[in-house]
Amino acid sequence: MYILNKFIRRTVIFFFFCYLPIASSESKKIEQPLLTQKYYGLRLGTTRVIYKEDAPSTSFWIMNEKEYPILVQTQVYNDDKSSKAPFIVTPPILKVESNARTRLKVI
Repeated sequence: MYILNKFIRRTVIFFFFCYLPIASSESKKIEQPLLTQKYYGLRLGTTRVIYKEDAPSTSFWIMNEKEYPILVQTQVYNDDKSSKAPFIVTPPILKVESNARTRLKVI
């Protein structure tokens, strides 16, 4: 009988210290922000855009090869990469869906 009582006490103590903290953490369910990191990238249809003087505009395409949509903001800079060039790209902001291709126009 003494051995059985000792076994029961050890089992109860083990249960108390091992199982109850898990059970109490399950009941509280502390919400923590889910942080995810996604890598983005677009495939350009060309490495250079040549704008002919007599043409009203030129265009090129971009493709989103990722499994999620990407928001794209377009701008054209001069060679110094700090001042904006005298061109406009339309649309200036666009959403490119996953595995989709779209055309941009330089005016």
